[in-house]
Order: sequence, then C-alpha cells, then structure tokens
Amino acid sequence: MINAQHAHIYRIHTLHFIFGEIFFPKFLSIQPLALGTVAHDITTLEDQNNNAGLQLQINAMVEQERLEYDGIGDELMEMQEILWPIKRLQVKDFAIDMLFEYEEDDGSTLLWCQGRVVAFIKESIDKHVYVKIEWSDKCVRDGDLKITRNQLKKMKWNPNVPVGGAWQEDLYHKLMHKA
Repeated sequence: MINAQHAHIYRIHTLHFIFGEIFFPKFLSIQPLALGTVAHDITTLEDQNNNAGLQLQINAMVEQERLEYDGIGDELMEMQEILWPIKRLQVKDFAIDMLFEYEEDDGSTLLWCQGRVVAFIKESIDKHVYVKIEWSDKCVRDGDLKITRNQLKKMKWNPNVPVGGAWQEDLYHKLMHKA
C-alpha cells in the first residue's frame, strides 16, 4: 500500500514537472504571477542600478576631460584602431587628421588639420604610403594647395605623444554622436 501511494505521488509530481503546472492548496492564499510581471522591489533596484551607471559614466567623462585638460590622453586617440588602416586608406574618402608643426616667432605650434584621402598613390611595404589628400576649407590658408601629396608613415600612426607628421582617422563625428 505504501509503495502504491509513493508511486501515485511520484506520478503526480512528475506530471506537474513535465507540464509545468503548479497547484497550490486551497488554504494558501498564494496566487501565481502572470508572465511578464516584475515585482516593485526589482524595478526599484533596476532604477537604482541605472542611475548609478549613469552617474559612473558622468564621473568618467568629467575625469577624462580633466585629464585631457592636463595634457594626458585624448579621447579621439583612444578611439583609433591599433593597427594602421592600410586597407581603408586604399579606398577613397578615408577621413584623416594630420598633425602639422608650424614655426612661429615664439616657437613651434602643432595644429591638427582634417581632410579626405582622395587617391592612394603607392605603398612601401610596412613603412609608409603616399596618398593625395583634399584638405578641409578651414585648414587651407591663402596660397596653400587644396589637394596635396603626402607621405603617411606607419610609425606616426596615432602616436601616444603628438609630433609633427602624426596622423589618425578623423573620428570627430563619432565623438559628437556619443554626446
């Protein structure tokens, strides 16, 4: 008799497990939750996590701005690819930032100029490439050529320390979309 009762209880539990049915005795006032509902505690916890995450992002941005102001790091530099983009240079319209060094009365000044690669001329394997760049109007002064032939050295791709002749992809538009 005991074996028969155990077998019957086992069969009921197995059916409930297989079909996912949950039955509560009538004396319990527990009502099963409908699918898709979330307890108030959980939504409050999620809101607190979202607010904490937003505050963390704001704090990180403020710290990054402070470091950039102190001359440490550059957000555009950190967004660059690690390897120089030789394949993408061969395709027209590569947006480029190039750092030029200008001599003035009080010393030299470094200035980033923006343009687009309009032609890939030739490559010296793993050392440098020659390209034609059409410069942005804001970077061309009176008497300067709008399109120039430039040598882009691999060792000057996105350097940690800015030097004349350094170059990187112009990602300013991506930085503006982050805000």
